[in-house]
Amino acid sequence: MNNDSNIPVPEHEQLAPGGPHEPTYPVSAGARALGKSERWYTQQLKNGRFPGHKAGRNWFLTASDIDAAIHATRQPATTPTIPPTPTQPTDSIRRPQRRRTRRRRPIPPQNR
Repeated sequence: MNNDSNIPVPEHEQLAPGGPHEPTYPVSAGARALGKSERWYTQQLKNGRFPGHKAGRNWFLTASDIDAAIHATRQPATTPTIPPTPTQPTDSIRRPQRRRTRRRRPIPPQNR
């Protein structure tokens, strides 16, 4: 039986959530997973709303970063509510008013 818990792990490997070789994805993959644009997703990364890793000018995401973004944007399901139909007309329900059209007079023929 092999017990790996006694082997020392380098500090940089301890900090990474999925280990040193977790695959990374571009911002487009995260944006596609949420159904949003890359620009919107990048703005969320800059504002710190979503987790991600920046290397130079580019942002990179891990699978756990994308899952966290999906979880952050998740909304509870709601059942649609249908407003009750009034049985009698009330003052709040008004018929649309017609616009008055101006009666046009025929243009008289010009005498020559």
